[in-house]
Amino acid sequence: SIFFGKNNTELNEVEEMKLEAFAQEYISNYSNYKILLIGHSEWASGKGVNLSLSQQRAESVKEFLVKKSIPPEQILLT
Repeated sequence: SIFFGKNNTELNEVEEMKLEAFAQEYISNYSNYKILLIGHSEWASGKGVNLSLSQQRAESVKEFLVKKSIPPEQILLT
């Protein structure tokens, strides 16, 4: 799991370290598999805000993984 601050889509240093380790493991051992990212958010705001925040969080993770050399076509978002 990757955690974000309340109403936030930016990755902090701890979460980036987790994703860095994941990216290395994926590239070394699982690069023929697709990655499915599912974003979630807290229920502090309305449904529309929560849905948007969830999507933006998943997109933030995808962008980070792409920067770490995982091809974007290998990453699916829901």
